[in-house]
Amino acid sequence: MPWLKVDDGFHSHPKVMRAGTAAAGLWVRCGSYVAQHLTDGFVPKEIARAYGTPALARALVDAGLWVVADGGWIMHDYSTRNPSRAKVEEERAEATERQRKARDAAKSKRTTQTSVTDMSQRDDPPPVTDMSQRTPGAVTVPPYPARTQPVPTPTSGGAELAPLDPRPDAGTVVAAYVDAVRATAGPLDNRAKGRIAKDAAALLADGAPVSLLIDAAQRLAANGYADLGAEARRLHGERSVTPIRRPSASEAAANAALEAGARVAARHAAQEGA
Repeated sequence: MPWLKVDDGFHSHPKVMRAGTAAAGLWVRCGSYVAQHLTDGFVPKEIARAYGTPALARALVDAGLWVVADGGWIMHDYSTRNPSRAKVEEERAEATERQRKARDAAKSKRTTQTSVTDMSQRDDPPPVTDMSQRTPGAVTVPPYPARTQPVPTPTSGGAELAPLDPRPDAGTVVAAYVDAVRATAGPLDNRAKGRIAKDAAALLADGAPVSLLIDAAQRLAANGYADLGAEARRLHGERSVTPIRRPSASEAAANAALEAGARVAARHAAQEGA
């Protein structure tokens, strides 16, 4: 919306003083009409008569504030202090275009975010079985085997130990990291601990061996950073130059039993030591 620009010295300008207060009031009211309707300073005769009297209009002409024109008057020097109709319409068009672009950008952003959310909710693609299709340098780990029959529960002094789930969880890896940090008398970073727990859960779900992740977590404690995936890949590269093949069902069951048995033995030893 355009504004009528009035100088702060208007109240005491010689022309205003000569025209008088009443005529100055007519000048301001007609100026407001001119700015609103974009007449480029033209005051129609009927508007001047609606807001004032012929005597006040003559006073403005005599003072040099208005100039007589066909069908009304022209405000003196209006265009030097106020924008023209063309300028106002150009600015309005530019503002409309900016708003349109902003709406389109916001709509595009919402659409992109929705698409990304939809993609994240899709099922993971099937594993690549053709070794030629694997990314060079990537660590290939077999999927963790299905649950096997429970490992026989050892006893100690007649006290039966609680059976363990043969499938390890991220807590096993985090516990190894915490123990290693305490062994080095270093500070325990809870943010690093949380990141390792998150990475361990994801890597175990992808089939990474828990023994590899435990070793990687212990290295992280010594080195002072918390990228479990990177350290696991580094360890895997040091230990083997050939990709790990998918284990057979019998091998997977045996591996799971061995890992669970090791955990049972560790717990058993800890209880006896207590």
